Amino acid sequence: MDIGKALDNARWGPTHWRYFTIFSANFFLDGVLYSIAPLILYLIVPREYGLLVASISSLAFVTGTLIFGKLADIYGRRFIFLLSLVIELFSAALLIMLYRDIVAVTILVSLINFGIGGEFGASYAAMAEITPSRHRGKVMMLTTNFWNIGAAVIAAISLAVVRISDDIDFQIRAILLSALAMIFLVALTRFFLPESPRWLIVRGRVGEARTMLKRLLMDEPGSISESGSGIGDRGLESRLASAGLIHTLRKYSFRVVVLAIAQITQLLTYIMIAYYTPYAQGFKYGIESAPLIILAANTGASIGAFILAPLIDKTRRLSLSAAFAGGLATSIVILLIHNTLSLSLPVFLAVVLVNMVFSEWAWGSLVVLEGELFPTSVRASVVGLINTLSGLSSFAILYIAIYISAPLFLAIATALWGLGFLAALAWRVRGIETASRSVDEVV
Repeated sequence: MDIGKALDNARWGPTHWRYFTIFSANFFLDGVLYSIAPLILYLIVPREYGLLVASISSLAFVTGTLIFGKLADIYGRRFIFLLSLVIELFSAALLIMLYRDIVAVTILVSLINFGIGGEFGASYAAMAEITPSRHRGKVMMLTTNFWNIGAAVIAAISLAVVRISDDIDFQIRAILLSALAMIFLVALTRFFLPESPRWLIVRGRVGEARTMLKRLLMDEPGSISESGSGIGDRGLESRLASAGLIHTLRKYSFRVVVLAIAQITQLLTYIMIAYYTPYAQGFKYGIESAPLIILAANTGASIGAFILAPLIDKTRRLSLSAAFAGGLATSIVILLIHNTLSLSLPVFLAVVLVNMVFSEWAWGSLVVLEGELFPTSVRASVVGLINTLSGLSSFAILYIAIYISAPLFLAIATALWGLGFLAALAWRVRGIETASRSVDEVV
């Protein structure tokens, strides 16, 4: 049995649980760090400056996804996790001291987002390459779901410190110190991250790949021999290493276009509704509702992953189309509540929560598909490229939000859900079903 088959057919064991925990902790931290800006900016600067800082930091996110995606294919998935950790730790530590300087805040928040964006390609690729085929969908979705849990936790901390003290400096320091403490805790886990055996094969390091495989299969000693099947390993090495980025983009243009559209619309609707609607002009519930909306939105997203988990490993195509159908329907309701029905904030929060259930379905489905549908040699690069396009779109929408009203902002979010739904329908009709299939079979 070659290394790819051994990885795909492995029984879920203690080592898989350990890696699941490590990846989950990483996404938990990303959710915490990404939420820092919308949680503190309204306490520091006027609304329009908050949106300007957010738009600039989204460009840093874009840069991270593009550069680190490529580096993850050259230097490995594990290297990127450690490099991004250093950037995030350094930036968060300085932010605690310099949060009253808007230029410093812009730079440091951007560096944090640069690190977060840089992890996307490496994390999607590593999880897809290590996880057994029959568990890949739910594992990738539940792992990335810890982003939402982290965001909900830091939002809850923000609400708690507001109740404790009216001192804005105390509130900001408490939020930032909480985030810094979480960075230190997660840092302890990142040193135990594995390198992907499939990536090691691409780089010609088959011996190291087999050593890593033994760690994954420590409870299955008979699943791969000590000497290994050289033909199988060399065949896998040739297959995985054959694709270049340009060739991949041409060969899989339909996949790239559909996933890019779906990813752009999912990310935009998530950040617009969950984070920055309160910053839009004329938002009827006030900018001070931002922590409540972040908490409600990410609570809904956290719940959504557990609801979809039983379905995603049976069908990716249905999961994606159901996600965007539900997101579009609930986004229309959000628009009506704010613009026409004039209902109370608790009702608005409740529908936002449900909308984010579907947002998580969409994100979870896309995370899995992006990790599966491209060759190992360029997997992180393609993921980085797709997320770069969505990051550029988020820069544009947050910059535009400075000048438009909240009703129009929510109308744009609804239109984006509709565009994502069309992309999901296209995948339902023409896309391939990847559930329970090896990542080596679909390329």
